[in-house]
Amino acid sequence: MRKYIILLFMLPQFVWSSSDLKTEYYHISGKVTDERGEPLPGAQIVLPVLNTGTTSNQSGEYQLQHIPAGRYQLICSFIGYATEEFKIELQQNLSLDIQMKKTILSMPAINVTASAVPTDVLTSNRTLSVLSSEDLTSQYANSLSGSLESIPGVQIADQGPMIAKPVVRGMTNQRIVLLKNGVKHEAQQWSNHHTPETDIFEAEKIEVLRGPASLLYGSGAIGGVIHIVTHSPETQQDGAPDFGVNLTTQMFTNTQQAAGAISVLGARQHIGWRLNFSGRKSEYYAVPGQRHFLVKQLDTSFEQWNTNGVVAFQNKTLSLNVEANHYWEEQTLIGEGHWHNSGGPDGGPWYHAAGAIKSPTLHQKAQLSGQYRFGIHRLEFNTSLQHDHRQGIPSGMDPQVDLESFYSESNVKFHHIFNVFFPGTIGFSLGRKQDETFGPEVLIPNSVVNDFGLYIVQNYWGISSLKISSGFRLDWRRLDFRETVMQNAYLNDKGQIVPAYIVPEGQKKY
Repeated sequence: MRKYIILLFMLPQFVWSSSDLKTEYYHISGKVTDERGEPLPGAQIVLPVLNTGTTSNQSGEYQLQHIPAGRYQLICSFIGYATEEFKIELQQNLSLDIQMKKTILSMPAINVTASAVPTDVLTSNRTLSVLSSEDLTSQYANSLSGSLESIPGVQIADQGPMIAKPVVRGMTNQRIVLLKNGVKHEAQQWSNHHTPETDIFEAEKIEVLRGPASLLYGSGAIGGVIHIVTHSPETQQDGAPDFGVNLTTQMFTNTQQAAGAISVLGARQHIGWRLNFSGRKSEYYAVPGQRHFLVKQLDTSFEQWNTNGVVAFQNKTLSLNVEANHYWEEQTLIGEGHWHNSGGPDGGPWYHAAGAIKSPTLHQKAQLSGQYRFGIHRLEFNTSLQHDHRQGIPSGMDPQVDLESFYSESNVKFHHIFNVFFPGTIGFSLGRKQDETFGPEVLIPNSVVNDFGLYIVQNYWGISSLKISSGFRLDWRRLDFRETVMQNAYLNDKGQIVPAYIVPEGQKKY
């Protein structure tokens, strides 16, 4: 048995307290209009440091209430108009009318990945890129990796159509963290052709943080973080309709790929819901040939189906999201002839002839997330359960690779703003992953991994555009490995040699 303690120190933490000072609260109000003075209903007015905001009503009027005295950055944005930013010092009730100008440029996105508190991309002190819903639609990408190709510092490890994974600053697989709605997406990434197991139709926006992010996301985030934020249902308080349907289709000629997604959504007062169904299927892809313009490559097909349901509740102090997801894919790989070190007669080597390899993968997830506001402070929490099952099935054989994993994770974050110049976050995370190998090809040992992380982040957002962040993180990890013992091979009902394997009683732990 081995125990590992990992300490990750960033910058020394500094804390500034204002408990001896009396905090005064004020409100900000005004009207949002266009260049002709016409009201703009639905404009977004946000104070990023407080993670609070509002939208203008039908008359273009807005109001932000119970805002503590201090200096802030106020952002007003509306699709088709240039984003307006204001530096304000709030020492009394403030009336601020905003006039917006039309533009073809997009507004700066608010990110939730690069720091403990939301910021806009243009003022973030981290190397961050955000793909908005409009970006994803215009790219017409058919996978997560395809949507990230245009981001600086991100390359694609491409093994064929739909079989690709992102590489952030030269690192991939277990060296980067893939998040989905704030929770680690635990897909098994043990080979170059193991895809991230995501459906691009789900994404409302994607945030890519390039570079180490271990303070917030643990030791796995050495290369960076990819955060997929999915479509969340809105309530009638957000102006959502009672019922709606969205339909999206795609066609790709090279692989004869057809894809489509349908979303059914609705709202009732404080509750909103959304059901998403999507599918994607491609035939063999084609490459330029000598005598023919295009030559199809056999055994390169791909199929993907995804179902997702979300129910949301929201009022002034509490918001909750309950989500369930069922994802399935199957890729066909070109299997070249190769030797296996074990699994043959008497447990020895054997030759695997060339042929197609089917690789079906199932990923299931249930998640509860939410946040509770008390004053200007927030308590954010989420918990999830994930099940992943991946197989490799050569043509005419039983599954040779058969991996199954169970993963659970819980996160709690307390975002405090005892002083507006010094917002901070205290958080902890719990995780447990269990990997099981059932096939004769043992890619990874049977194991159980338990994780606990505790971190503190303190920020200084005061003078002009100067921002300073510091923090500390402690990670504790325990790994238990169990030995898989191979026995003599046997012949199955097809006359093929199949190795037997067992996990002995009293499993060995290291």
